[in-house]
Amino acid sequence: VEGLSSSGSKKDLVKRFASRMLSKIKGKAEEVNNVLLINEE
Repeated sequence: VEGLSSSGSKKDLVKRFASRMLSKIKGKAEEVNNVLLINEE
């Protein structure tokens, strides 16, 4: 029973971590796009 509950919380942690990484990557991509747009002008 203990193992099941801990694996469930691990899944939540992984989900939270993944979504955080995705938002970070999205922010970085937007920064890069802005820099590229500025350099093109």
